[in-house]
Amino acid sequence: MMMMKSMLALAALATSVYAQSVTIAAPAAGTTFRAGQHFTVDIAEAGTREPSQDVSVIVALTSCAYGTGSCDQFDPTEMFGTILYAGPYTPSHHAGTPAGDVEYYQNLTLKVPNNFTPGAAYVNIAHLALTGAGNIPILDFENIIVTVKA
Repeated sequence: MMMMKSMLALAALATSVYAQSVTIAAPAAGTTFRAGQHFTVDIAEAGTREPSQDVSVIVALTSCAYGTGSCDQFDPTEMFGTILYAGPYTPSHHAGTPAGDVEYYQNLTLKVPNNFTPGAAYVNIAHLALTGAGNIPILDFENIIVTVKA
């Protein structure tokens, strides 16, 4: 019986984590930027926001130019390169959006550093939220690969 309760609690926690996950709605994977260019990151989440509270996000640009030059050489959740934004995540609601679609989003206008190493790079996002009656901290990650040109 105790094991059954533990499994149900774990399933509930996993569901709340899934409901709070963010996605990168823009830019699209494979986008090419130039060093010094401004770009918009659209951080989005779908589904219900109850009972949860978004806290913050970190957005970074991590060069894959070192070592093999491939982004497959490291886990983007373990290393963030150049931090472009670290602050509150306060998404706005898309009025009239069908349930399950991107219902909440926040756009951030950021800049590729002038001296950023050209080549493949991750746009990394770490998102912190509190969920459930006990305010359980949830940290999730999202990333895409882009190209930076000099």
